[in-house]
Amino acid sequence: MAKFLDKVNSTQNDWAIKLLEFKPTDRVLEIGFGSGRTIKMISEIVNRGLVAGVDFSKRMVAVATRRNRKAIKAGLVEIKLGEAKSLTYEDDFFDKVLAVYVIYFWEEPVKVLREVWRVL
Repeated sequence: MAKFLDKVNSTQNDWAIKLLEFKPTDRVLEIGFGSGRTIKMISEIVNRGLVAGVDFSKRMVAVATRRNRKAIKAGLVEIKLGEAKSLTYEDDFFDKVLAVYVIYFWEEPVKVLREVWRVL
């Protein structure tokens, strides 16, 4: 499933990476990171900041953790199991947030968007 998601989502995720113009010191959150492919790509640009991710799938957390193990060990990447409607980060913590093809999983999209706004 992770390989399939990488294939079908890569064009949109790659476009989002270009659009967000990441800087090396940014703090970035990806909501619904799937296999962790995009987190890995972002962490190669954001190499003095933090790239964090939250996903509700235990399986995807395991896959993404394996894929990003070196960056996690270096303190550049943080992978969490959780839901976007209750993020465990402080207000104004992130510079940028990425969430591609996930809004249809949100039972309360307005609540999630308020939470995203809070951590930005």
